[in-house]
Amino acid sequence: MNPKESKIYKSRDTFDEVDDEKGILKSILNPKVYKTFNRNGIPTHELEFKIDDVCLVLRSLPSLDIATNTRVQIVEFFEHSIKVKTLNEPKSRYICIPRITFKFRLPCGESYQLTRVQIPLRLAYAMTFNKSQSQTIHKVLIDCTGEPFAHGHAYVAFSRVRDCKNVKVFVNKDQLHETGIRGREFEQMPFITNIVYQEVITVEIDYDGLE
Repeated sequence: MNPKESKIYKSRDTFDEVDDEKGILKSILNPKVYKTFNRNGIPTHELEFKIDDVCLVLRSLPSLDIATNTRVQIVEFFEHSIKVKTLNEPKSRYICIPRITFKFRLPCGESYQLTRVQIPLRLAYAMTFNKSQSQTIHKVLIDCTGEPFAHGHAYVAFSRVRDCKNVKVFVNKDQLHETGIRGREFEQMPFITNIVYQEVITVEIDYDGLE
């Protein structure tokens, strides 16, 4: 999607609360191992970005007046920060996103806590319905191949665009049904099931007990 040259940012990872006086554990850690340490909401050890990439900010940055999930576009690269332009504000701003500290536990044991210093950005060409809340987007393609109306999230995605002509929906072939609407035979119309709680309507009835 973006043919421009990329730049890679590697995090600085260290272990906390680990008994490793002789440095044995530290000596076996390398970038390949660090790449396996991941968790939702935490940037990966190695980030690859290009100028003009659209990203989400993973953490709020009060000093920069930036909230979590703010959409930004990369403008310029620096050694320890990235200059971006805000996209979902009434007036765009240019700010520098620095490296910040993340701490999270590893699945190998509660005593293993990793401290990761990394740029709090991730690519956002696609996002979940939840992440799209409060966003203002010019054009959107909504994936409705699953159950988009579970818990009403699809309504959020459809309302991100101010002009309905800029909304496109992706569906499966089995969601297309023939219809004769407007006098045109065999026209295919997409149908999306709008059932939030399936278990409510799948109740077994004992007909023998009915009068």
